[in-house]
Amino acid sequence: MSTAVQAGPAGPDAPVRAKPLSAARIVADGKFLRSTDAEGGARFLVKGVTYGTFAPDADGYQFPAPKQVAEDFRLMAGFGINTVRTYTAPRLDLLDEASRNGLRVMVGLPWSQHVAFLDDRSLKRTIRREITADGIREVPEVDDDLE
Repeated sequence: MSTAVQAGPAGPDAPVRAKPLSAARIVADGKFLRSTDAEGGARFLVKGVTYGTFAPDADGYQFPAPKQVAEDFRLMAGFGINTVRTYTAPRLDLLDEASRNGLRVMVGLPWSQHVAFLDDRSLKRTIRREITADGIREVPEVDDDLE
């Protein structure tokens, strides 16, 4: 089975139909995802791409310059993408740009993902320390799940 994607014109003049995101969260509902912004919660279908990894710049940041990110996200939104998955933690300016273009971001965090960390309290604490030591802000809804 294949999935066909219809794409409109690409390039600097491509129209973008995305709108900035609300503060609504995407939550699991059985085998589906739902948005919390609609009454009753509309299903959320992920139409996503990966973004990165990129070679680090002179400061060690592993994403393109903000101007390039803005253009990339504008084009992604124009093609109907609604979700971007990163493999390293982005700065807030990248997350803000994603929001301006109506994109959700699934952020990969740097730890050994093949281990069963939910079964080990000590490992969960170690992961939390490493993430916060890297300057990644804590998100209360996520932090509570790691306890």
